[in-house]
Amino acid sequence: MPRGCRKRVSRQGLEGTMNAKTFLLFVLLIPALVLSTGCVTPSGPASPSPPVTASLAQWQQLCNRDSCFCGSQDWSPDGPSEGSALRDDPWRSFLDETSPELVPLLLDRLDSTRMTSMHVCPFARATEGEMALYTVQHLLKVNWSEYDDRSNYCTAMSVGLAAHHSDRPIRGGSQAIVRLLLSNEEAREELKRFFLEKLQERRSDQDEERGPTEAARNR
Repeated sequence: MPRGCRKRVSRQGLEGTMNAKTFLLFVLLIPALVLSTGCVTPSGPASPSPPVTASLAQWQQLCNRDSCFCGSQDWSPDGPSEGSALRDDPWRSFLDETSPELVPLLLDRLDSTRMTSMHVCPFARATEGEMALYTVQHLLKVNWSEYDDRSNYCTAMSVGLAAHHSDRPIRGGSQAIVRLLLSNEEAREELKRFFLEKLQERRSDQDEERGPTEAARNR
């Protein structure tokens, strides 16, 4: 091979080697540059915190526990009635120790028609949606029937509940009214907003009780 050709081949080989090294260096530097600038696509919603995860596991146990509300599905300042499962240790522990973060997750279960083992005396077993509604009522100490007149549908259900407690009760009682309420998507969404507002009010009240310094630390 002529000497000039050998030089050109060597120069081309050297340039090819340099280009390969440059490309490899570029590939290795890209991830570091992306990480340093924070240009990373989120991997998805954050996982629930450990206390919330534990509460969700406890929730499933309560759903599968053969027990009865004994008429105490609605919150009362006097507390659950005698014999209600809400007086039992598993329920008392759940209601006393549950993180407020669990409330939105329970509200997301309002449309669940899965049957639980929790009985609504003197009617039928509760669906998970019913049970979630009753539980949120006790967690926030407010009942769905206190929903104001922003929703004609929910107002109609409140009228129906009042009729149930009159001299001519509705067939199926309050449980039938709640199931009818939860079967309506618009009503469910309005109830979610109602309870989330009550949750925010409760947090604000707790912040005022703790004072600005401690409240800021706990946010």
